[in-house]
Amino acid sequence: MEDILANSHLQLDALISFATFPEEVFCDWGGWYPFTYIQLEQYASPREVEQILGEVNQEHVEPIFKDFGVTIGYWLQSLTDIYLQSNFGDSAGERSDLSYIYIFGAIAFFILVIASINYMNLTTARATKRAKEVGVRKTMGSEKSQLIRQFLTESITYRIYPGSMLRHFCS
Repeated sequence: MEDILANSHLQLDALISFATFPEEVFCDWGGWYPFTYIQLEQYASPREVEQILGEVNQEHVEPIFKDFGVTIGYWLQSLTDIYLQSNFGDSAGERSDLSYIYIFGAIAFFILVIASINYMNLTTARATKRAKEVGVRKTMGSEKSQLIRQFLTESITYRIYPGSMLRHFCS
C-alpha cells in the first residue's frame, strides 16, 4: 500500500484485515476491536445502517455486557467530520475542535475591523492635509482636469511603488 499522506486523519504503522486472522481469534462478540471504517453504497441511508447496527448490537453484544453494567453502541460518522466534529472521547488519529475555527475567525475579523478603522483614520488625515494643497493650487489657477490627473497619477504610482507613500506621509 502507498504511504498515507501526512494530512490524513488515519496515521498507522500497520494495516491488517480481519480475514487474515484465524477465526478463533475474533470468534466472540464481546471483544474490544479497533476502529472500523466502512464504505456505504452510493444511495445507502446512514440512518438505516445505524438501525441495522443497533439490531445487531441488541442481539449479540448487549447480552454479553449486561451483567457488567456496560452499555455498548455503534454510530456512523462521516470520514470528513472526524477531525473537527467528532465528539467521541476516544478516537483514532488527531482531532481538533470546530470552536477553534470560530474563535480564530472572530479574532481575524476584529483585526480586520481595527485595520479598516486605522486605514480610514489615516486616509482622512491625509485628505485634510491634501485639501489645503488643493485649495492653494486652485487659488494659483489650476484646472479641475489637472487636479484629477495629478491625483490619479499619484494613486497609480503609490500602487506600483508603495515606498513613495511612506515618503509622502513623512514629509
